[in-house]
Amino acid sequence: MTFCYFADMDQLSANQETLRKNSTELLHVMTGWTGDMDDDELETMDRVALLELMAKCMMAKKGAVQGAVGGSVVIASGKTDRAREVELQLALKKMELDAEIEKEKVKASAESENNRRQMELEAEKEREKVENERRRMELDDAKSQRSMSGVWHR
Repeated sequence: MTFCYFADMDQLSANQETLRKNSTELLHVMTGWTGDMDDDELETMDRVALLELMAKCMMAKKGAVQGAVGGSVVIASGKTDRAREVELQLALKKMELDAEIEKEKVKASAESENNRRQMELEAEKEREKVENERRRMELDDAKSQRSMSGVWHR
């Protein structure tokens, strides 16, 4: 059995938020510590897959306590495999939802930025329109003054 970064399952709830806040690079390192996958497989995984793998590792290690000698792992089995599977599914679902919420926040932020840029472009177009109208009026005014001054000089 391999050592997992989070050996105590009681820490899962407390560490879910911390785990979710970790950078993708750190998640790669942490999943590498589990020894469940080789480095090539880890490099191809996206953030959600890394979070799922860490959740599986944490759930698999529920009740595990690191031994005093050589980092061995002692399992205190007390729950059925089905109960662990249900807990794992719930933890994975929560992590997926957290990842989805984070993705939606990023999307909303990007949409907000796009809206801001669109408004700036529209404001710039309006300023150009007003400036063009001002110039047209100045030209019309200048033409009018020339034509009036031409009438008086005849």
